[in-house]
Amino acid sequence: MPGLVAKERQVPWIEINPEDARRRGIVDGTMVIVSNVRGECRLRAVVTDNVLAGVAVSPKGRWQSSSLDSHNVNWTTSDALADIGGQSTFHSNLVEIRPA
Repeated sequence: MPGLVAKERQVPWIEINPEDARRRGIVDGTMVIVSNVRGECRLRAVVTDNVLAGVAVSPKGRWQSSSLDSHNVNWTTSDALADIGGQSTFHSNLVEIRPA
């Protein structure tokens, strides 16, 4: 794992559309709180046109122990399994993003 973190060379992040960021007072590179009723985590905001308005993207993969606050984006996901195939249901998730 240390090799992967070193290769990444960044703190965990979430990509947010510029219009969504502006409405929330979020500036590129600043820390944000990503939350919903299940939990929250702190991530670095990446403001980019690469995501649609109303959508945010955060890669999974950081271990909880290597996150900024001992929480990762999985704290906002459901433990439920899909009804067809029994796979995970955490690839799509409703969250709020606000400045930290």
